[in-house]
Formats: sequence, C-alpha cells, structure tokens
Amino acid sequence: MKGYLLGFISVLMWSVVFVMGRYLIVNYDMAPIHFAWVRYAVTAPILLGIILAQGRGKSIIDELKRPWGIPTYAVLGLLGCFGMSFFQVLSLPHTQATTISMLMALAPFFTLVAAVPLGERITIAKTVALVLGFSGAALITLSGTHAIAHITPGPFPYYGEIMALLSGASWGIYTALGKGPAARVGGLTSTFLSVLFACFFFIFAIPVIIDGGWPGWPAVIGLSFVGIGGTAIGFAAWYAALNYVEAGKLSMLQFLTPMLAYIQAALLLGERVTIRAVVGFILVIAGLIFVTRGKKSELLKPEQVEASSVPAVSPEQKT
Repeated sequence: MKGYLLGFISVLMWSVVFVMGRYLIVNYDMAPIHFAWVRYAVTAPILLGIILAQGRGKSIIDELKRPWGIPTYAVLGLLGCFGMSFFQVLSLPHTQATTISMLMALAPFFTLVAAVPLGERITIAKTVALVLGFSGAALITLSGTHAIAHITPGPFPYYGEIMALLSGASWGIYTALGKGPAARVGGLTSTFLSVLFACFFFIFAIPVIIDGGWPGWPAVIGLSFVGIGGTAIGFAAWYAALNYVEAGKLSMLQFLTPMLAYIQAALLLGERVTIRAVVGFILVIAGLIFVTRGKKSELLKPEQVEASSVPAVSPEQKT
C-alpha cells in the first residue's frame, strides 16, 4: 500500500504540470519559456541535494568521466528535458491541458519505435499496440476540444496537438536512449544529469527570457511549485515507490494522470472533454496494456512526463 501511495503522489504531481502551465499562461500572461526554464532551474538543485544526501555524489562524476559520458547526457538533456518541455510549452496556449496530457501518454509508443534501431524487434503485439495507440491519438487530436475560452489559435490547424505529440515523441526517444544509463547508475542520477544539461540549453533562451520580463510573484510561486512538486517530488516519490512495488505494476498508475489533470482543469480552467477524446484515450490505454501483458514491461511516464510509466531503467521512472 505504501508503494502505491507514493506512486499516486507522483502521478498527481505530474498531472499538476499540465494544468498549472495553462493556468499561469491564461491568468498571468506568462511567457511559456519562463515555465520551462524555472521548472528545471528549481528541479536540478533539489535532485542534486537528494543524491548527495544518499551519499551517491560520486556516481555523478563517474558517469561524466565515462567514454562519451558528456555527449550522452547532452543528447538526453536535449531530448528528454529541454525538447520535451520546449514542445510542451508551445502547445500550452493552443489546446487544453487535458488534451496535452492524453497525447503525451503516447510517449511509450514512440519508445517502441525508437528502440528498433537499438536492436528491439517489432512483434505482432507491438504492431497492434502501435495501431491502437496512434488511432487513439488521432481521435484525441480531432476531438474538437478547442471550443473553450482562453484557447489561442495556432499558426496552423491542430498546432497545439502536434506540439504535444512532438513533446511525447521527445520523451519517448529519450527513454529508449536513456535505458542504458538509467540501468547502470540509477534513475535519479541519470535524470539529474539530463536535467543539468537541459539547463545549459536554456542559456540560449536567456535573451527571450529577459525580453519577456520577470513574471509576477503569483506566477513565480506557481512555477516554483511545478519545479518542486510537479518535478522533483514527483521523481523522488516514484523512485521510493519502486522499492515497494514492481515497476510493471506501478506503471499502471500512469493512466490516472490524464484523469487527474482533467479534474483540475475542469475546476480551474473550465475544460471539458468530448466523447471522441475519451474513446481515443481508451484506445491508447488498450494499446499499452496489450503490449505489456504477460511480461514485466516498464512503461514510462509521459510529463511528463510531464505523464507515463516508469521502468526500473527509464528516466522519469527509473528513467
């Protein structure tokens, strides 16, 4: 029970990221780049503190000293943290938070595809899962969730949904590439190093950040909560949960993320979900269950994952 409680805290924290992002953009006219930048600027020192408190600081140095260690984490940071957040914040003004959380649940499917060049086989079960998952994504995308207030038209149709899918794709590819480092050194250390390098990539956005001005204090408080709760606490609670519950079973909690995001979005943002979107998400869940049945597969969380499951080896899980 303790493991599942910790896992629930994680998915709850992850669901906050989608809703808080839209809430801050809608109510405080916050530039999306601030959302992504502050999130990781707050998360990195917290994760470092946890690692040092566990007496595992040497693992960070050892990883960076490995052959190709720095380039490896530079790529992981670019894809899994910077890339995932970059596309996510681009989607936030242009579609519902609930829709984004649903589409980012596609991350495990992108992981399946990305793992093929790394030696994974595409089986019949995986093919069926991919068809179900991407069919669900199409239904969600076309579900007509734009008919609410505070949705800004994008530069082209379904811009927000496409950005959300690119965010999920970035996270999915990151998970496939990050399985080795996470299995070797642990999810907490590999995630910290990825977040650290993502912070370096945000240096290129400093002129945009400065030009956008500093967000008001209510927005800063909200952003800090996303970094502390939605990211750092979410990661830490998930890793703690893996000490009590099998990763494959724990990963099933990921399906609660869009539901929790919807409840929050309905209360704070007045969002509504169409029947077509619900059917689409059911297809996504069916695909994930189909490909993992009968084996201890560990999906990852989409956020988050901003939302996804977490393997004992993946970055936002054990990923």
